[in-house]
Amino acid sequence: MDHPYSTAYSVSKAGLIRFAGCLQEELNEANSKVQVFAIHPGSVGGTQLENVNYVTKEYIRKEAPEVPERVAGLLKSILLDHTRLPAWTSVYLASGRVSLDNFVD
Repeated sequence: MDHPYSTAYSVSKAGLIRFAGCLQEELNEANSKVQVFAIHPGSVGGTQLENVNYVTKEYIRKEAPEVPERVAGLLKSILLDHTRLPAWTSVYLASGRVSLDNFVD
């Protein structure tokens, strides 16, 4: 999803997703049984992303106080999941019960 004021986060997330995809292809070519997953729990609350002072710079808070207010409202609307979501997703993926066939058309 595209969210305003999250450019750096979105770019780094996209880079990691592509890295995981390319790494999986390299491992496939090497006949490796290792599976690569990119977990990006962007909707998980209870992290630093929930803190508007963490995600906005001090000069922005001072010079344009309306921006952090908008960002805080946006964060409250998208950070809805618990931190257990990525943790249990990782446990499930590491369990060996997942096959790449589930994700390939």
